Amino acid sequence: MSDQDDEDLKLRDKLAAAALPALIHRYNDKVGTKWIVDGKPTTAFQEDAENIARMAYKIADAMRKARLQAFT
Repeated sequence: MSDQDDEDLKLRDKLAAAALPALIHRYNDKVGTKWIVDGKPTTAFQEDAENIARMAYKIADAMRKARLQAFT
């Protein structure tokens, strides 16, 4: 992996992390599953977390694409 790839990955991860609070809030408003039962994560939590993570990276990718287009 080149230094540029490493920098892009860091930016992508930062953008995805920045999107997480809004995604979690919006997702919780739409989905009625319980994430914790008896102090342990549920299967629904695992499924929801994976969906939210995928959405966060899709948003990050769109933001990176828009960023690159802004400089051309």
